[in-house]
Amino acid sequence: MLNFFHDIAQKSAAVLTALLATGFGFIAQPNIVVITPPVPISVLPALPEISVMSPTSTELARQISTATASATTSTSTKTATSSSSSSTKKEKTAETAKIPETKPLPAPKVFTAQLLLDSTGFSLGQRTDGAYRLLLHTTTTANSGFNWDLSETTIGGAAPIPKLEVSFSCDPQPDIPPSGSPDQNPTFSIGTSYACVISLTDALLRKQNKQINFQTGAGRLVVKASNLDTTLKFNKSTNGFVLDNQSNAPVTVTGLAFDMSFTALNTSSPIVLRFLEPENESTLAEYPLQNLPTDSSRPYTRKGADTKASFSFTVKPRGQRLLMIQVLGVQPLASVGVNPEVTVVLQEVTTDHPEIKTALLSSVISWSCIPYNPNQSAQGLPTEQNCK
Repeated sequence: MLNFFHDIAQKSAAVLTALLATGFGFIAQPNIVVITPPVPISVLPALPEISVMSPTSTELARQISTATASATTSTSTKTATSSSSSSTKKEKTAETAKIPETKPLPAPKVFTAQLLLDSTGFSLGQRTDGAYRLLLHTTTTANSGFNWDLSETTIGGAAPIPKLEVSFSCDPQPDIPPSGSPDQNPTFSIGTSYACVISLTDALLRKQNKQINFQTGAGRLVVKASNLDTTLKFNKSTNGFVLDNQSNAPVTVTGLAFDMSFTALNTSSPIVLRFLEPENESTLAEYPLQNLPTDSSRPYTRKGADTKASFSFTVKPRGQRLLMIQVLGVQPLASVGVNPEVTVVLQEVTTDHPEIKTALLSSVISWSCIPYNPNQSAQGLPTEQNCK
């Protein structure tokens, strides 16, 4: 019997030891044993070992209180440290944001011979003699570039464009100016198809080519004053316009538009402006001048604007012909202090070939003279400029 109670006592002590080890507490009352479940603790470090045989409830409470305070302090310290670290990171981030981000500059563009040829276009320009010249334009940026032509032997030589040698070949061959001519630009005949290869060679003798094909247009009809005689004469004054047909086809002038005026002439008798054939001086058209409206901007002057003349006047291919003009019936006004003058200004030429352009290089013919007064001895003898 004694052994039985002894075993019960040993087993009870083992149970209590296990309960204390897991955090259970107990309250001893007469004949009653009350077991309390452990109170959950959120964050606690490992508790020091508690002797089952010797702890008192007061000491156990003190140890638990100390451990809880230590855990709270540790948690607060970590929270403060974390907050401080976060604040420091924010300050660094804000400070970094104040520094503008720098982007690398684009590398400078290198212009090779091929790149320049790819950026080169061309146009045709017509000279006064009717021939064409090839004009080249190379674009280097959106708003800039440079012009050159086939008279150049080199282009470039300053950054970012290296020095490049220019050469070309064409089929058929253009007309090459003679050596020593101030203009070494080759010319291309009218109405002809050309195929040209333009080449650029760099310092390493690397040669790049570009082929261009084009057709030149028709020639022009060039009109210019002849200035045969500019002195105004009493009975007849003659001058004219030279018509230069630079095309391969005959061109017939079918009409003119012109202005005419005169100053300090007697209008009591007819004054006639006449267009004539140069070979036999047969009349093509004529106009009276004495009834022209008065020009208020100049004293003793009458003027007619945009006068039309219709006739037929043919110029052979690649030929020139003089359209003769005469003024008849001139009588200067006496003692008005103004020199007599007659002027014709060509405004437009109409032909039977509208595809052939007309170029008015010089469109004004003017006759004038200085009245001679023999009573003024200082004037001397009459000269070519005096009216006669």
